Amino acid sequence: MGKNIQVSVKDGAVIIAIKAQQFVYAETYNELNEVYSMNEVTSAASITVELNEVDMIDSSGLAMLLKMRDTLGQKTTIKINGANPQIKEVLAISGFDRLFQIS
Repeated sequence: MGKNIQVSVKDGAVIIAIKAQQFVYAETYNELNEVYSMNEVTSAASITVELNEVDMIDSSGLAMLLKMRDTLGQKTTIKINGANPQIKEVLAISGFDRLFQIS
């Protein structure tokens, strides 16, 4: 992938690591759309989105997570890992804790 997103597959589980400091449209949109079309991603039962390096998420970042969920459907469990306290708060306020597993 590009410089802002890394994808790895281990035992059928996909890990999508967001490497951009800001999870915003300009930084990650095109790369994330490429990820959605990868066979490993579309067939995965479980996907973990790693936000360890992300300092900020805006509404477009939230929209990209929703698009991922909508694109992959209910068959795929999506987990969000490594979010800092501020991002976890944004996710909770936005109701994402009801849509994704957040740790």
